[in-house]
Amino acid sequence: MFTFGAASSTSTANVGGVGTASPTRGDSQSSQPGVDASTGGNPNSNDSNGNDDNQGGTGDGNDPQGPDPDVNHLDKLVFSCLIRGGQLLTWGILGRIRVADAVQIVGPETGMSIESVQRLLQLDLVDRVTVNTHFVYAHNEVQRIRAIINGMSLFMLKSPTLAQTGQHASGNYTMLEDAVESSQETCTRLINYLNHADALPPDQLPLEAPLVFYGERMRMHQCGITGLFEYVKCLDDANRDVIPYGLDDEGAQIVDLAIMQPPVIPLIPPAPVNQPPVPGGALPVAPVPGNVQDPNAVLLQGVLAVIQMMMKVNMQSDSRNASMTQQQMRLQAAATRSNDQQLAHLTNHMGNLGTEVGKAIASHPTRHAIQATLSHPNAVPG
Repeated sequence: MFTFGAASSTSTANVGGVGTASPTRGDSQSSQPGVDASTGGNPNSNDSNGNDDNQGGTGDGNDPQGPDPDVNHLDKLVFSCLIRGGQLLTWGILGRIRVADAVQIVGPETGMSIESVQRLLQLDLVDRVTVNTHFVYAHNEVQRIRAIINGMSLFMLKSPTLAQTGQHASGNYTMLEDAVESSQETCTRLINYLNHADALPPDQLPLEAPLVFYGERMRMHQCGITGLFEYVKCLDDANRDVIPYGLDDEGAQIVDLAIMQPPVIPLIPPAPVNQPPVPGGALPVAPVPGNVQDPNAVLLQGVLAVIQMMMKVNMQSDSRNASMTQQQMRLQAAATRSNDQQLAHLTNHMGNLGTEVGKAIASHPTRHAIQATLSHPNAVPG
């Protein structure tokens, strides 16, 4: 078991860089999409042995004598991010972030502690999730994505042995705030995760520390489609806009569609009925002029009100369909640009690889020619 100090100090380095996703100990690879922290990445794609450019040595999880300065035991842990609640639940904003890229072990071996790489852990995690999400939805502005993600409350499971879901699971989470005390509390809880991970076999590592972004206050526009953060806003408890919608393609502020009220159709009065003669010879009471409406006129008014309502519904539906079509075109254009960029990068890398291979073969023609011949799938050595 690890015997870290109970109180975790907070890193004072990189205080001015709280708004960035780069840790103080170099540019970690996990902040780049495609390396374990990528959105929707393969859970088995991370390097649990800790071959990190910021870390020295390799951890095997079987050290019997406690923390080794040359082994980064934090590689046994990984943050797993996901969204619960709200309309962004199906947007695929999830992923994994190596804990070693967000916190670090400091202090002497007799009293080690865990502290944040940046001053505020909550902002660092939001920045990393923003980078991963922007890689998937690159057609959005990164600042807009960050505003939406930062507008969601962030929670962490207090202990790896607690239930993540269930009737009373809400009490098993602690809220991460952009405060030094919250960062220290989270680092202290990571010690429990690290002690639990130290007792696990290697095939069950890395141990996940669940992070939950609560998106119940996020609202999606009626014309919005998945992947466009401009059509997402954030509300407070009083249903007031905290983060309004963004701008459309023409630079106009996006607003909610007007709620159409059903038409008020006047009641058609019954047709007058001839009254029987009153006993005694008195004449029947004649209707007062002006109190009885013409049933045909009332019916015509009701028909006109329904026709106007149907015209408004059709116009609103056409506007919504046109807006969604424009958004689909934007997504297709962004996907085409992204594919072109990836193809250009791949072509560039293949060209550089071919140049390097050609130089290597030119410098050692005989040796590489033999290896190339033997590497052919139909060739048999000897």
